[in-house]
Amino acid sequence: GARRIPIAAILFWGGMGVGVLLSTITPEDSETSYRYVPMTMIFLGVLWFAATEFILLLRHRKRG
Repeated sequence: GARRIPIAAILFWGGMGVGVLLSTITPEDSETSYRYVPMTMIFLGVLWFAATEFILLLRHRKRG
């Protein structure tokens, strides 16, 4: 079947992409309020990944 792309990966790489894009189109000296958006996306991606891995680990343990 089709390989599912994890939400964590979308958030992480999406955040990276947004971060690169924003740093390219915005001047460095400007104080932008949306500069936290890519950081938040990356952080949520990592958090989501950790949470899903942890849940999978717990489920796997219960079966054994």
